[in-house]
Amino acid sequence: MKRSRPRRSPVVSPKLTLLTILAFPVLCFAQSVAAEGVTRFDIAIKRSSDEVQVRKVESGVLLWVRSPFGISEMVVTRKEEHWPVVVKLRLQLRGLEKLQVLSGKLSLGARVNSSQASHEYDSLAGELDYNCWKDVEKEEKRLTTNSRYWLPIKRVVSVDSESIGTSKQRDFEITLPKAVFDGNPKAITVKWIVFYR
Repeated sequence: MKRSRPRRSPVVSPKLTLLTILAFPVLCFAQSVAAEGVTRFDIAIKRSSDEVQVRKVESGVLLWVRSPFGISEMVVTRKEEHWPVVVKLRLQLRGLEKLQVLSGKLSLGARVNSSQASHEYDSLAGELDYNCWKDVEKEEKRLTTNSRYWLPIKRVVSVDSESIGTSKQRDFEITLPKAVFDGNPKAITVKWIVFYR
């Protein structure tokens, strides 16, 4: 009668184990995104303190960003064949000294008048005084409101405030123009600065 040999545990290379340990924080960093049943994107954020939520809105999605430090960026990569019809950003910031949206060779920017920035979030609502531009050969070309590259920006009740039933905080809401998605880019980059320090 043959005796069955005890099964040996597979030998794991120490190098493989170390590689797995080192790679783990990077994976967590790239997946720091909350989603309400939306799995359309991979979002990589620059700072571990940043938070991004993906929410469904009519005809598209809302990317809500909480950025405590106020200077950061994110790369949004689509996982589906095409971008949604509507893509909106919500930035929870006291001010918006500079916003930059990069898509392939296209670079758009916006700056909200700093006199409208306030620690009293509820003092700002609705329309804002701001300007937009398109980078052309490393120079800013100012845009008009009828340009296909214009970035519509307004102040709205914060996603946080909506959930707790107050209106003390407000977010900057930006509807990305369709020109950003010309050619169906695989990813876009969004950078923001609350105030220059």
